[in-house]
Amino acid sequence: MAEVGSGTIQYYRGAYWLLVFYHNSVGGVYFNSLNEAKKCDLPNRFSILSDLNQNYYFNNKFEFLLQYPGISDHNWWRQSYNPIEISEGTGDVYGYEPIEIAWKGHNWGGLAVSATGLTLLDGSRRTGYWWYSIGCVSSAYTPLIPGPYENETYNFMVSEVKLWVRINAQTRSKSRIGVTNLLIPLFWALL
Repeated sequence: MAEVGSGTIQYYRGAYWLLVFYHNSVGGVYFNSLNEAKKCDLPNRFSILSDLNQNYYFNNKFEFLLQYPGISDHNWWRQSYNPIEISEGTGDVYGYEPIEIAWKGHNWGGLAVSATGLTLLDGSRRTGYWWYSIGCVSSAYTPLIPGPYENETYNFMVSEVKLWVRINAQTRSKSRIGVTNLLIPLFWALL
């Protein structure tokens, strides 16, 4: 996998994934605003969430993979809309389909805009909590952020989170993913 940033692609579980969000909060690094969490390329903070559109659909939905480096499990699911277009008040995430879900606590059911104002997105549907935080602007738990949650004894405060969107060969070749495009043909040649 290439360095974190524009064009980072990984091959995982038989699929290609484009990094759409990364946050490393070590040292107390947080997003300066919710808008910055939608699109930025800064040290320890990367997001192209505002760029997601139907060109990134896989099987007529967005297919996401949520990973926490240092934790072996993940949540892998589909949903019909870009998470930044879904408000917390709507309750369920439209078109949510679980694929491989390691953490289900606090009403996990996909990602949507957080009602807390402490993070851009969260996966705690209708709870007021902000577990599965994406785009944390709050230093409430410095240097950590609320990560995956299963129950009171199996939950994590984390310092690193990655969100990926599944891509196909057509998307991979047409997407604007930066300088790494020059490296991709070499990568495929080596496979």
